Amino acid sequence: MRSPGTMLLVAMLGAGLGWAVVEAEAPAGGHSTVTVVGKPTAEAPGLEDEQLGKKLETRLSVHFAGTPLADVLQYLREKGKLNIILNSDAPGVDPTFPIILKLDDVALRNAVAWVARLAGLVYLVRDEAVFLTTAADLSPEWSREIRVRDQALDRLAEKTWIPKVEAKLEEPTSFSFTDTPLRETMSFLASYHKLNVVLDPRFTQQENTVTMPVEDMSVRSALGWILRVKHLEYALVDEAIFVSTPASIRSLRASRRSVSGDARFRTVVDVEFSEIPIHRALEALSGATGLNIALRAEQVPPLRLTMKLDHVTLEQAVRELVAQTGFPFAFSFEEDGLVIWLQEPSAEPAKEAEPTEPQGAERPAEAREAGAETQPPAKTE
Repeated sequence: MRSPGTMLLVAMLGAGLGWAVVEAEAPAGGHSTVTVVGKPTAEAPGLEDEQLGKKLETRLSVHFAGTPLADVLQYLREKGKLNIILNSDAPGVDPTFPIILKLDDVALRNAVAWVARLAGLVYLVRDEAVFLTTAADLSPEWSREIRVRDQALDRLAEKTWIPKVEAKLEEPTSFSFTDTPLRETMSFLASYHKLNVVLDPRFTQQENTVTMPVEDMSVRSALGWILRVKHLEYALVDEAIFVSTPASIRSLRASRRSVSGDARFRTVVDVEFSEIPIHRALEALSGATGLNIALRAEQVPPLRLTMKLDHVTLEQAVRELVAQTGFPFAFSFEEDGLVIWLQEPSAEPAKEAEPTEPQGAERPAEAREAGAETQPPAKTE
């Protein structure tokens, strides 16, 4: 049983990381107020313009081999005949960031989503434009709008493109890779089995090579083995297979999914925190709603947080509170309540050179031709 003045930071050993058990005393100074004002409720839908939404469903294929972000967005502007605004004044936005992306037959919306994600940005559709900026630059209202939109798109995906990708993952495949760059192994699977695979740009060819022979194995199992030995995972999102670290995949899933494991997480609250550590804020939320909230972290950021929210769900309050730390995070429900996984921010993604032809990969001529790198698509008139 925890004492009222402390917040237990639960920890564990997992994924090769050391987690220390910490009991943090509530320091003096600052104040917190959490008031339950309503029963669980649904979030309001986004404000997407109907005509612009139709344009974003246009099907297209793109192939960018290190094309600067600004040029990629100009191409998408002309291709979709829509307004795309890049917030180049926001810290962390680099119009010259090289985009390496190959997608076949996807909605324009998903091409925009992938371009934004690879550049470390988010996109919002409103006021007759597609707006790209950093997550830190968004207001709480716009952050909620993006989350609601992504959750709706994921529900639709379960009935549309995901079953098609799942069927392709059951196809048999054979290959033999010897010191082949990870990007080229993914390119082979993508081109030969007509899948869209997007590799997290933080992985360079020099740091990740694959040596593996496979004979008559399902694409799902082959992909799983390649990623397992590299300590990576994948997720199906925005009409593609995204390959990244387990922590990044967990964070991505959490950011797009409404956590509904406990109805109390949808309780409506008024929140006001002033200059208090995160553990005290979480303790206040836990005490007001009766939902145990545990924080799992290698290092708790020594920040004093200030936040005021009126009539939001407990989920929204927790998300926006943890987001203020600037650390990647994810949620999970366990027997004793909600668990927040907090990680130190990773280094900036490394800029990659243009991919080269595979080394040591034995694959059919058809796959070699389909996987060959080309120049970025020409702009349309």
